Amino acid sequence: MQFDYQGHSHSGGIYKITNTNNNKIYIGSAACFKNRWTQHKKELESGKHPNKHLQAAYNIDGDSPWHFTVLEVVVAETKESGKIARKAAEQVWIDKYYDNCVNCYNIKPKAFTSREDVPSKDPLKTAEKLRKANTGKKHTDEAKAKMKELAKGRIIPPPSPEGLERMRQARLKSKPISEETKKKISASLMGREGHPCSEESKEKISAANTGRKKSAELCEWISANQKGRKLSPATRAKISAAHIKRRAAKAILIDN
Repeated sequence: MQFDYQGHSHSGGIYKITNTNNNKIYIGSAACFKNRWTQHKKELESGKHPNKHLQAAYNIDGDSPWHFTVLEVVVAETKESGKIARKAAEQVWIDKYYDNCVNCYNIKPKAFTSREDVPSKDPLKTAEKLRKANTGKKHTDEAKAKMKELAKGRIIPPPSPEGLERMRQARLKSKPISEETKKKISASLMGREGHPCSEESKEKISAANTGRKKSAELCEWISANQKGRKLSPATRAKISAAHIKRRAAKAILIDN
């Protein structure tokens, strides 16, 4: 394996990997050429490269004929603008070389900045895999502290119409709760008075929400959506009881 960074080993941009046995190439983009080449080399040597064409050729031709070359250096002010600029430049180079995979190892004629941009063949199956992979995982105390710190003073924007539609569609596609699950939920809440949360949970929720503010747009949106809504007698009774309880507590504090 050979590489030619042209003095830009720690720069980012577009590169090509050439198989000198047949002159077929692979076009890619990277934030750091040196790190990306090291990653390619490691994946190929371990037989776990995500590009099956490149891996198959490496398995046949071995280590020697591969040559990494910088095609274009892309400079950007921010990380996000750099991703966009590299993606656009990569697409130009792929369009130049891609020809039904005859001269190019790239699987598709579309540039991807990261694995997250690659569409899933089966979104539902992918979502289920992610759910199973994350089941049982817990945040560390350090991670919780960081999230809590980031949440302080954060202004919550109102959901967009597109976001509301996505949430509505997700609810429609969600699986109905089984009778067995309903019974388990009911049993877990049985015997609790008022709010189902424990006092400890209430304190945690209160502490987490301290300092958080709703934006004016969100307040207006909530107000507009509450107009015309009718409360059930049971809900009105609960609200009335809560007001009476708060007034009684306030009166005791004043007397003391």
